[in-house]
Amino acid sequence: MDWDPDTDFVRIPRPRSVLRVLADLALLRFRRSVARDRGATIVDAAQVLSASGRAGQVLSRDETGGEWSITLGPPAARLEPPEAA
Repeated sequence: MDWDPDTDFVRIPRPRSVLRVLADLALLRFRRSVARDRGATIVDAAQVLSASGRAGQVLSRDETGGEWSITLGPPAARLEPPEAA
């Protein structure tokens, strides 16, 4: 909606077509599904990496430039003690 303070009416844009609204909803559901699958894949990869006892990084990039990552260090038992000063 656009409101012009110099006038006494509100301009309401013409509603979209039903097909356009349905297409937008389908696209939104698809994007949410992709994001959910990406999150589940990252968690699974991090669990495998953690169970292997190794350090590493899981990184995911999407087409919009977004980036998700998880970095795992070595298990506490394998950390080297700090050198005495």
